[in-house]
Amino acid sequence: MSAHAVQPESAAEHGTVEALLERALAAYHAHDPEALGALYAEHGVVRIGDLEAHGRSAIIDLWRRWFDAFPDVSTDVERIVIEQSRFWLEWTERGTHVGRLCFDGLEIPARGHSFAWRGVSVYELSGGEIERVDYYVDRLRLADELVGPVAVALSLSRQLTRVKAAARRRLRRRGVR
Repeated sequence: MSAHAVQPESAAEHGTVEALLERALAAYHAHDPEALGALYAEHGVVRIGDLEAHGRSAIIDLWRRWFDAFPDVSTDVERIVIEQSRFWLEWTERGTHVGRLCFDGLEIPARGHSFAWRGVSVYELSGGEIERVDYYVDRLRLADELVGPVAVALSLSRQLTRVKAAARRRLRRRGVR
């Protein structure tokens, strides 16, 4: 790994956090959703914008679907920062969409399109397990690369419809019509 790493404050913290980081990267590069899931706390959370997977089984399912959709996905880690109870990665990922993907409420059939996107992942740790990961990525760019701007506009329209419906329900509960 050629990434720049910022070290934590103590050697003991470094060993635990670095070991978990290495296992997470190895499981991801091996496309092994079960090995990835085993690193998460039972109640762990993966958040990609407003999309969330709660619990180890949901996280395993998320990774299984991702690797099925992009079996050739590869990640280049450009920077690693290790802190007391967390680490974060800056990365570039590439792959080819050859399996069905559910993305932002839109099911995207495989079309063989390639993609490349950059992002940052922040891993929060507790008790030697991953409690939470927040992915900071441009999901619309990914959708645009996979299916084009019309599908992205449709996805945004569906999201807006869901937001409006939720707002109407809240107003009705408050007695506003």
